Amino acid sequence: MDPHANLPSLCFWRWIGFESCPGCGLGHSISHLFHGQWQESWEAHKLGAPTIAALLWRIGQLAKIQIHAFRHG
Repeated sequence: MDPHANLPSLCFWRWIGFESCPGCGLGHSISHLFHGQWQESWEAHKLGAPTIAALLWRIGQLAKIQIHAFRHG
C-alpha cells in the first residue's frame, strides 16, 4: 500500500479514530524501505529495517531446511 496515497484503510485503530497505529507505521516503514526512502522509513517506524532483516534471516533459515530436506529426502 502506498503510504502517500489517501486510500481507505483496513486498520481497526483508524476506524475507531486513532491517527496513528504501530502496525500501520511498520507497514509504511517497510514500504518506504523497498522504495529506497531511508529517512521516511525511519520516521514512519524505527523497527522497519530490523523487521526486514529478521524476515530475510528467517526466509534463509527456511530455505536452508528445504534444500537440506530435498537433497537428503
